[in-house]
This record gives sequence, C-alpha cells and structure tokens, in this order.
Amino acid sequence: MSQDPGVGIAPAAETSGPSDYERKLRAEIDRQPENPRLMVSLANLLVAQGASDEAVPWYERAIEIDPNRIETRIDFAAALARRGSLWDAEVQLERVLAIDDERADAHFLLGDLYAAWQPPRLDEAATRFRQAIAVGPGSVAAEQASQALARIGQDAGSPVVSPTGGVGSPRAESEP
Repeated sequence: MSQDPGVGIAPAAETSGPSDYERKLRAEIDRQPENPRLMVSLANLLVAQGASDEAVPWYERAIEIDPNRIETRIDFAAALARRGSLWDAEVQLERVLAIDDERADAHFLLGDLYAAWQPPRLDEAATRFRQAIAVGPGSVAAEQASQALARIGQDAGSPVVSPTGGVGSPRAESEP
C-alpha cells in the first residue's frame, strides 16, 4: 500500500460504527475537499474495515483530482483485486505502468493478479514477474517476483512462450 506519511491503511477500527480516526478523516476531507491524499487514507481505512464498496468512490474521486498519482492507483488496484474486480484492477495497474513503466511493484502486482485469474494467465504473470525483477533488481518487489516465478513453476531466466508460439507475448483472453 501507499508509503506517504499520513496515508495508508490505518489501524483496525471498531466494528460498531466509525472510529475516531475515520471521523477525523471525514472532517478533514470536509475542510480540504480537494485533497486526494486524505481521500485515499479514508478509502484505505474503509478497505481495512471490509467496506470496499464504500471505498471505491473515494479512490475514484482522488484519481479525478490527481490522475497521475501512482500510489493512489496502486492502492485502488489492490482494493479492487481484494473484492474480486480483477478486470478493473488490471486497468488501474496498466495505467500505473503507462505513467511509469519502471515500477517494479506494479509489474509484480499485475503478475500476481494474472496468476490469481481463473483460469490463471501464467504466461502473462511470468512476463510481469520477470519485468519486476528487471526494473527493480534487489527490491522487495523483485524478491517477491522471484518467489512467485518459482511458485508458478517458471525460472526467472527462461523466456515465456505463449500458446501461439511467440516468446513473451501475452496470450489472447476473452472477457467472460
């Protein structure tokens, strides 16, 4: 999740209603209605509380204000994936990579998303895991990608061969 100070997943809140932290965030958003970081903080808190549906509009609003803020899109993609909206999560991660294709974390998360797909999109997952390793050697994302490659039975150095025979090319998928 996001690494910005004051932004991110907040401590677990009580289940009987809004926590003090949530109330403070909402009050601060009322005072600063154009602050996307506050909106992302609230959205992340709502996700942590299991209220993903309520979080989505806050992520969307934050993206409307600052569409190029990568951390917002990564947090949003993670929330979408958790609620099973894999296609939407893929869109957010692809947009991150369109902004900055050197983000090892986004390559890893996209690979992880493809590996979780039903049926799994393992060739695309392996390609993304290898890209995470290539753009972020020594990073946490690269280490996770290396472990993920082993988990899906791929070697970090072997090319991905698609069912059509093209090396590294994603196979065609049709949306259900």
